Amino acid sequence: MLGRFFVNLIKHGIAGLQPSDMKATNVIPLDDVNCLVKGRHGWFLANQYDHYLGRALIDYGEYGEIEHEFLNSLVRNGDHIIEVGANIGTHTVGLAHAVGTEGSVIAIEAQPAIFRILCANLALNGLSNVIPCGLGCGAQKGTMSFPAVDYHVRSIHNSGGVSLDHSGNGMPVAIVTLDELLGDCSSIQLIKIDVEGMEREVLEGASHLIEKYRPLLYVENDRIDKSQALVEWLMAAGYRLWWHCPHLFNPRNFFGVSENVYENTASFNMLCVPKETSLPVTDQLQELTDSGFHVLRG
Repeated sequence: MLGRFFVNLIKHGIAGLQPSDMKATNVIPLDDVNCLVKGRHGWFLANQYDHYLGRALIDYGEYGEIEHEFLNSLVRNGDHIIEVGANIGTHTVGLAHAVGTEGSVIAIEAQPAIFRILCANLALNGLSNVIPCGLGCGAQKGTMSFPAVDYHVRSIHNSGGVSLDHSGNGMPVAIVTLDELLGDCSSIQLIKIDVEGMEREVLEGASHLIEKYRPLLYVENDRIDKSQALVEWLMAAGYRLWWHCPHLFNPRNFFGVSENVYENTASFNMLCVPKETSLPVTDQLQELTDSGFHVLRG
């Protein structure tokens, strides 16, 4: 993703696309970094220097909408969702609307600065069915660290590409297991995990919840060196896996902008379904039948 990121910067620059009439009336500059965006799923505070999430909101009025539409097809009113790696809430807000007031979303984000923006976006949309948690999740309780990043400066960045590590350098972040955090929950229908290479550790820390509730899992799998262990863990837990790799650009984006600054960039995710569950949507997807990392066909 980073290679495509720098190609886009050189090709298009920070100024980006020329605004459509809809964009011009739905994007309000707040300062030289942040904008307030009225997008497809509600209001968002967006950082124009965050090349993926912030810029997509400002340019298109949405982020990862093809992925969101797929996730939305998996949930129903009243469902309970866990989102690990919620970032600023680009999916959280839409999912909260989808599950309604009888449902809930537990939105977990470890980056302190990004967590504050997540909370702002939940407040802007008046979402009382979302519980935000500012911490990290892993296989066991402890402390990890993030590199110190000032997201308010005018510097191009990718807030969704920052990883936790054990170096102790940077900002310390508390780590908990999902089993510890949500051990008393009543039901879970979906767990979404996007945590920059720590997906297996998050699953290990949620093993009791997964065994008890058998939720659908939607898990990023874009690290070749970690893919085999991740896939083997999921298969051993009694799940069948299908690739879902949506492009970042949505031709039917909310602002009606035709230029695609993300070109062929896509997310590499897996839909994981308990073996005892039948889900018609999988008929349209490519199944992973072994633990090797394979290039998606088509």
